[in-house]
Amino acid sequence: MLAMKRAILAIRGVVARLRARHTVRMAGERFACDAHHMKFWYNVARGKWEPETLAVLKQHLTSASVYADIGSYIGPTVLYAARRCKRVYCFEPDYVAYRYLLWNIDLNNLRNVLPFNLALGCGERVRNLYAAKYGDMQTSLLGAKCNDTPMQVCCMGGQNG
Repeated sequence: MLAMKRAILAIRGVVARLRARHTVRMAGERFACDAHHMKFWYNVARGKWEPETLAVLKQHLTSASVYADIGSYIGPTVLYAARRCKRVYCFEPDYVAYRYLLWNIDLNNLRNVLPFNLALGCGERVRNLYAAKYGDMQTSLLGAKCNDTPMQVCCMGGQNG
């Protein structure tokens, strides 16, 4: 029975990748999401990714709210907030993740979202963003770890430092 479930999931994954989108239920609402991050979206749908965050958003956001997401990754909270808010501003400096963020915004036809490919709070300059693999939520402006490679990103806001 477990083998059959795995086979069905694998087939669904192939079909979703061919369609280039995957339907996900997040906090009771359905969203179209990029098929490249199916494992992540599967965990979101199962309530394994930040359920407390989604609960707070559900409780506090209204149609008059303006929401800012700093470090948006591929957009899970952006998608959810955009359906509940007047306007969403999102900032993602990792250009690999940003590409999927834009794709997810487009898949859901969200016109109240303003995405920015920027880092915030580190002065107005170009800085190195570090990660072992870009596009995977583990990027940092704070410094390189052992196998990290730098990516130059634009920064704005805060004090130059």
